[in-house]
Amino acid sequence: FSCALLAQVGGLVGLHVSQTGRSRKRKGLEKISFSLAVIGATVAAVGNLAEDWLRIPLMGWVYLLGIFTLIAGLLFFALAILQTKALPRWYGWTLLVGSLGLLASMFGGSILFGLILIVLGYALWKDRTTMLVSSKIVNP
Repeated sequence: FSCALLAQVGGLVGLHVSQTGRSRKRKGLEKISFSLAVIGATVAAVGNLAEDWLRIPLMGWVYLLGIFTLIAGLLFFALAILQTKALPRWYGWTLLVGSLGLLASMFGGSILFGLILIVLGYALWKDRTTMLVSSKIVNP
């Protein structure tokens, strides 16, 4: 699970770069929410690793603190996407729904969140490929 949390940081970086490259509005909210999400994912990964593999007591609380920080960062990041309208609105809505799904992780919310991240990653990759192809057509 620690690897998945650290891989999520890479996905967040891609979403952050795509967001900041298209809009200069609400830059503060976007930066703060991105930072919260990255810090939360990293702290949760370290807490999970320390609790499960190293058997350090009380690291479960560090993990939970990281998860709640990650969720807060993702919720604010989704709101920043919805407010700036730099990316399609469904990006923000899917991230918002997925973040709320993490709160219900006992009921399959983690699976929902993972599927939503896969969809967002594919959409960003497809959008990036489309931009590269169109720039080659414009600038032969």
